[in-house]
This record gives sequence, structure tokens and C-alpha cells, in this order.
Amino acid sequence: LGAWEKIGEKPDSSIVKQEDGTCVAAVGEMLAKYHGLQLTQEEIIEKIGAWANAEKLVAYLNSRETRKGVKWKGGYSGISDKRFIIGITEDI
Repeated sequence: LGAWEKIGEKPDSSIVKQEDGTCVAAVGEMLAKYHGLQLTQEEIIEKIGAWANAEKLVAYLNSRETRKGVKWKGGYSGISDKRFIIGITEDI
């Protein structure tokens, strides 16, 4: 979709099955899968609803069991209300 360089991209058509209002859940599924959590978009939507925001997704991901010391953080970048950033921090 974007014109930026793709580094290490691994397409996985089994994840992004977006419909209106599900992009946050799609992001959540991809992030969760990458970090070893088995969550589907449907499970995420059931808990945080469609048309959810980054803050709701982060709160839900933090409610799930993860490696000790791992915390999800996220919010909007300030550039636009449509761009959000989600990542993890890990206490060492």
C-alpha cells in the first residue's frame, strides 16, 4: 500500500480479513501473533468492539498473559488522529 521500503515483510493472508471498523483488531491480531499470543480479530472485537482505538487495544493486550515484565503501550502519534503507534516495553 505504501511507497516505503519493505524490510523482512512476510505476507500472511490468513490475518488481514478487514471489514469496516476492524483495522485496530487486525493490527492487534498481527501484533499478538508476532509476540506469541494466539488471538483472532473476532476475539479482540468481542472484547473491545469494532471501531475501537489504540488505547482500548493496548488495555486489552495488557490484560492478557504475556512474558513477565512485558507491557504494551500505545496511542496516537499526533500527526493525525488516524495514525497510531503500538509497541511493547520490557522491564529487564
